[in-house]
Amino acid sequence: MPPLALHGFLAATVAGTLMLAGRFLFQGEMAHAYLPWNLFLAWIPMGLAWVTTRACQSRPPRPWMAALAGSAWLLFFPNAPYLLTDLIHVGALDPAAAALWWFDLMTHLLFGITGLMLGYLSLATMQNLVGRFHGTRVAWGFACAVLLLAGFGIYLGRFQRWNSWDLVNSPILLLTDIAEPFAAPLTHLRVHGFSLLCGVILILAYLMCHGLGQSLSSLFSSPRQQALADTRLLGPDGNRHRVGDRHDLD
Repeated sequence: MPPLALHGFLAATVAGTLMLAGRFLFQGEMAHAYLPWNLFLAWIPMGLAWVTTRACQSRPPRPWMAALAGSAWLLFFPNAPYLLTDLIHVGALDPAAAALWWFDLMTHLLFGITGLMLGYLSLATMQNLVGRFHGTRVAWGFACAVLLLAGFGIYLGRFQRWNSWDLVNSPILLLTDIAEPFAAPLTHLRVHGFSLLCGVILILAYLMCHGLGQSLSSLFSSPRQQALADTRLLGPDGNRHRVGDRHDLD
């Protein structure tokens, strides 16, 4: 993870925790204590993506460690976007306590956005790793498939109340709940509809983040990097061309 990104995520995590602590000091009640725990779970995929990358880049490579960490990453990944669904706990606006309601909304949004961005960064790390071995198209297919699966994972967590570690604690019951909607899809249309909607929204948001990252990288690149990019766009005739254009040489 780039140092600037790490510092940003750490700052957001600390800020969210301080907001909850401040609410406790001024209100005298420990509300929304689930948010720090859920954000901790959202950090796990980032760590597992880093372990997977290190295992693939080590000399010699450690495929068994990469497979184990990658499988664990896929298992924990839905915890990151799941944080956004905690907005359900904010409830309806109470005119008598409007300031507190807005404070709670901002707190949940901070935790939710931080969790989502942590998940996206871990996914980009894994996508880049897949792209090195199988190419860009396969890597994008991998990313989209993971986000669609995450949509189903959000359903399992929000409605069925399953956690990632339940695959170890109660594997039979969990696998039964996973298989049931696919064994009788026509009687579980709402399950598939909710999961698909979540997955599509996650994909669209990921595409926007990817485009935003490329735009920001271009806008804030150093003059030396800009000059190097311009040099690469110059053809043999000294004019600017798009990358990939062919030029006839005399």
